[in-house]
Amino acid sequence: MIKISAVSSCSDPGNVASENQDTIYCSPEDKYWLLADGIGGTKGGKLASELAISSMSERLSNESIQEASSRTQQLINARQEQQPEHCEMGTTIAVAKVAKYGFEVAWLGDSRIYNYSKNNQSLQLLSRDHSVVQDRLDRGELTPNQAMNHPERNLINRFLGMKSTANEIEVRQFKPTRNGILFLCSDGVTDYVSEHTIQSILSSTDDLRLCRQKLQQSVLTTEAQDNFSFILISYEISIATKLQNIASKSHK
Repeated sequence: MIKISAVSSCSDPGNVASENQDTIYCSPEDKYWLLADGIGGTKGGKLASELAISSMSERLSNESIQEASSRTQQLINARQEQQPEHCEMGTTIAVAKVAKYGFEVAWLGDSRIYNYSKNNQSLQLLSRDHSVVQDRLDRGELTPNQAMNHPERNLINRFLGMKSTANEIEVRQFKPTRNGILFLCSDGVTDYVSEHTIQSILSSTDDLRLCRQKLQQSVLTTEAQDNFSFILISYEISIATKLQNIASKSHK
């Protein structure tokens, strides 16, 4: 059994942007959390992220992540047809949902999901960017250092609103064996703050609200030209869940 001990979140326009096109869902009553980073600029990025969060949050209590994402995709595509001025709008999505022995995590685009282990103070990336640069990195055409500073690093190839049959949300089952923190974030965080810095901040205190403040300030001390958002979900696992997840891993 997973117990959620604390949740804290932030959504900030950054130092330059006049409008925050990120949207988050962070309800204390529900066992799922959502983060969306709108794309399309003045052509509907904010609208797309708001539609995505509104639709997904209403559906996840009764539908699977895949079903909720598919229906949300249809909703955004319908709005694109109804309002031609928003024909290029779209949004990333990152989802974490409590499951039987851990979490379901899911994503489209380059908003990321990490797990921080409190036991060994390590940060693990659970998602994989749906981006042109990530594809080239996977093929060995770029080194990690080249990918980090590549001019096309923010060019994503899967997102809600994309008119393609090959646009299904990617879902992963995550079964932790130690207490930890799930960290959902938009690229407005990871473009300006390193994974090492994120890990150091999460290691510095057990107070999740203080972690949030430190992460927010860490981004704002950079040029932070993009909106940025993140959600911190601190969880504890029971002994029975821990043993079940260890046994599950040993049989793979």
